[in-house]
Amino acid sequence: MRKLFHFLITTIVFLSIAPPYKEAAAIAAEPNIQVKLVNFLGNQSSVSLKIKGSYYLNGNSSNLLSANKSYSVKVENGALGLYDGDTILASRVDLSIKPVHHIDHAIINNREYTGSIRFTIENNRYVRPINTINLEDYVKGVVPFEMYGFWPIEALKLMQEFYTRT
Repeated sequence: MRKLFHFLITTIVFLSIAPPYKEAAAIAAEPNIQVKLVNFLGNQSSVSLKIKGSYYLNGNSSNLLSANKSYSVKVENGALGLYDGDTILASRVDLSIKPVHHIDHAIINNREYTGSIRFTIENNRYVRPINTINLEDYVKGVVPFEMYGFWPIEALKLMQEFYTRT
């Protein structure tokens, strides 16, 4: 009887301090960040898009963009058009592409991006891609461009350790 009482008390204490399942799943999920692609693209009414790997168009698994193929995204009559050459594949206010696999990536105007990309219209004239990427991948891509060789050696060692660990 005494063992049962201890077991019951231990179980109650454990359940009261353990986070609910949904919170635990959210904690385990990797955080993402959205980056508005402005600096290297500027304001353009059309951008080139090349797919390395496979991407779903607008979250639809039956709408797959082909690997090693070039497309273009253009602003036309208040909507975005996705073109394969002269053939329009989609026309919407916003378009999105999502990689099938983590290693897949897209090239927009000759710059490579990983993660999902949502294309929106900015100022009723410009194509504005917004890249959704894992926070850790973002840091790995940004830090080398913001950390210079004249920084303290210990900071550079930490960066090197981070890159060899991941």
